[in-house]
Amino acid sequence: MSTAQPLARSTKIKIRSHNRIVHKMKRGRKSSTKPEVASDGNKPKKVKSSDEGKSNDAQGYIASLPLHGEYLPSKGYSIVPAAVTETRQSLVEVFQMVRNQKRQGDKCSAADMEESRAKGALLFATLKKLNRLSHLYCKEARDKTLENKQELDGLHLQLQNLKYEMVHLSKEISNCLQFQSSHDDIQLISEEEFYDSAPAEISQPEVTKSNDHERMMARLHWELKQRQDLMSQRNTLQAEISSLESDISQQQSVIDNLKPSLDKLLEASLPIQENLNLLLDKKRREHSLSHLLPSPLYILYSQASAFSEAYDAANMKVSIQGDKEEAMSFVEQKPNDSRHQSDDDSDSDMDTKEDDSRRKNSKSSVSEMKTVVKPHPLFIQIDIDQSDKCNISLAIRYIPLVGVACVNISGLAGNGDDCCLLDADTILHELLLSGDDGEAFPSPLPHYLMKQLGEKVLMTELKLFGIPYQWVQLLCGLDFLSSSPQPVVEVTQKNIHKIIKAIKQRINMRSTLQNEVNKMMGSLVEGGGHVIDAGPDGQHLFPSSLHSKMTRFKKLTHDEALAHSEKFVDNEIFDVQNKANKFYLISFQLSEEQQSKTSVCRLHCLMCIRPTYPTVPPTFTLVLESQAQKKPHNHWIKAIEAEVNVHYSELLDGDGASRYQYLLARQLLKIQMCFDSLETTYPSYSRDAFLPHSTFSRKYCGRDRMPAYQFSSEKGLFSHRT
Repeated sequence: MSTAQPLARSTKIKIRSHNRIVHKMKRGRKSSTKPEVASDGNKPKKVKSSDEGKSNDAQGYIASLPLHGEYLPSKGYSIVPAAVTETRQSLVEVFQMVRNQKRQGDKCSAADMEESRAKGALLFATLKKLNRLSHLYCKEARDKTLENKQELDGLHLQLQNLKYEMVHLSKEISNCLQFQSSHDDIQLISEEEFYDSAPAEISQPEVTKSNDHERMMARLHWELKQRQDLMSQRNTLQAEISSLESDISQQQSVIDNLKPSLDKLLEASLPIQENLNLLLDKKRREHSLSHLLPSPLYILYSQASAFSEAYDAANMKVSIQGDKEEAMSFVEQKPNDSRHQSDDDSDSDMDTKEDDSRRKNSKSSVSEMKTVVKPHPLFIQIDIDQSDKCNISLAIRYIPLVGVACVNISGLAGNGDDCCLLDADTILHELLLSGDDGEAFPSPLPHYLMKQLGEKVLMTELKLFGIPYQWVQLLCGLDFLSSSPQPVVEVTQKNIHKIIKAIKQRINMRSTLQNEVNKMMGSLVEGGGHVIDAGPDGQHLFPSSLHSKMTRFKKLTHDEALAHSEKFVDNEIFDVQNKANKFYLISFQLSEEQQSKTSVCRLHCLMCIRPTYPTVPPTFTLVLESQAQKKPHNHWIKAIEAEVNVHYSELLDGDGASRYQYLLARQLLKIQMCFDSLETTYPSYSRDAFLPHSTFSRKYCGRDRMPAYQFSSEKGLFSHRT
């Protein structure tokens, strides 16, 4: 028997077995819906379980499904897992049945074995069919998923397009709402003015008042018409301007041709200007230099020139001195940059080593000092002519980096003891303010520069160009206590009259005082005592004759004043250390006839004249030289000092500055009179009275037995001060 016959036979058996199983499954599915009921109606017969029903349904349904996937109902997808499970269990049971049959051996018939084998083959075929169905269902699910995904992507893309279109439309709407027409920038007249000024054919109130668009169009039309009219007027005026410019250019050419002739005429008129004291050419040159001046000096020049022309054009001259080319280069150098550069250099030097910084500072201090105290090349010179008195010249310079102005005083006649009261270095000390001696800077800036360069060095270098008085800063408009650091014209206008007046008064009074001092010193040099002149209105203040006389009137140097001050009773009434004060040594002595009658021979006076004279009068301190065994008391001498230092106002008469003309002479006469009174009042110091023509109401008064120092010309008596 060939092998093909058993194979065909087995295939046929498998097909029959499969058909029988399918038929049974269909019958089982139909019968499973109706359970069998017992004949008596009480107990049911054997009922199949739900799992068996499901498995039968699954097997029957799967058997009815196509094998090639022409049509896949949706119900099969949910039954495939149950069918696979059921088929697996059935296959396991078949395997167990076959194993049991093999164990039985001959007891099991060949038909049963063949039936089990066919049943297993059928179950394998079912599993293969279920596997194919699962793949078909998966493919179908993927296809549906892909289809749904594509549909969803299309819907999402439509949504994005709609959103983009919505955003675009919203932007367009906002742009439309925010749109501004060019007519919004045109400044139109108000509606009331439009209806009042525009003609009716343009305004059309019956239409425009109810229609905003028509009203705006009408207003724009009226505005256009007005602007066209203005444009025509502008063109007309432009034509007129062009014609005028051509005329001006022609006239300018004529003027330019006249300039050489005018220059020659001015040059020829210089002698006439000098003779008439016009100096027009000089003024013109100074005005051309004025724009190169720094702000403080420019303010001083403009205000001082105006003051001179208004008040004292004949006796006060204001001019600009200096080198023009150097001033132009000085402006281009920008001194402020050099100051900042010097500050940066000093900061960088602080970061180096101590030895190196000292070496660098010692080398650069000279150059830095010259840069800091360098004045502006141009300066203002003010010449004040006092006719019969001394003349004075003020050269006022400005130091840009220090920020202060200084003055150099010259023109005062003579030097030495004959003109020591007219010393240029001290004559204008404390002119307006007390303590303004030029030793302190009015600006705070130099104090910080002095920490870098040294206070004494900076002040010494600065004094080569002048003295930084406070009143000089006011003349230049510099007020360092104000809120504005820049020079102010109002400061100069407020103070210039007061300062010039104070300078003239100071020079006049000092010149008068110097002449009086020179007169006293000259008479003593010629020989004999000097007769002091009390003036035409001062004779009644003193007795008709005095027995003592002035025998010495000497100018003392500063060192001599320090040496003599220790000998006097009260040497603290004036500042001996102040070099601006002028000191004189004056001596009074009895005549030779009276010296034999007294043991008190000589009275010495140390006189101090301060820079503020005559505001502060001459001050005296006294010492009495006596050969008597009993020395006079100090309070007697102090009483004489009080008569001349405290009660000096009794010696003044008249008003103004002229009342101080004979003040010094009357103070000396007062000392001379008190000296005579002291000798006459106390016979214990004199053997005979030498003022027989005078009488005393009381020779002494009080517990101190004070002499009488006050004289009344009406009564002709000496009395005590009450």
